[in-house]
Amino acid sequence: PIASAQNGQIVFLNTERVHWESPEGKTTKTYLENEIARSETARQELNDRISAYLERLEALPAGSSGQRLQIENEIDRIQREIRRIVDATDSATNEAMTKLANSNGEKLAPILEQLMREQGYIAMYRSDTAILINPDNDITDLVISRMHE
Repeated sequence: PIASAQNGQIVFLNTERVHWESPEGKTTKTYLENEIARSETARQELNDRISAYLERLEALPAGSSGQRLQIENEIDRIQREIRRIVDATDSATNEAMTKLANSNGEKLAPILEQLMREQGYIAMYRSDTAILINPDNDITDLVISRMHE
């Protein structure tokens, strides 16, 4: 017979919630929000500068090839700076996410092993792999509280 879920032997875990609600997850989320906001502000300022240069470019009289070239070069330089900011933000995001996954992974495995021993669970599944879950068998809150210990 299938193990009784009512006895708490088969449990489910929302790994996404554990990931973001862990102490490291909250810190990482704040860091990422700040990093993305800083990047968006910098990119918006640079885009505004490009718009101003484009207006100047359109207003140039015919035969102003020297000025036109200077403005086009400046626009190219600003576009490279925008790309650098995007790449740096992507890199910082990837690094933060990797560190978070490693940190949570190191902490999560012993907690789950301890809960299996303490509670007598015979199986743990990620909740995103289940079709229907009895909320009484969701151990996400318990795991998150253990990660805060």
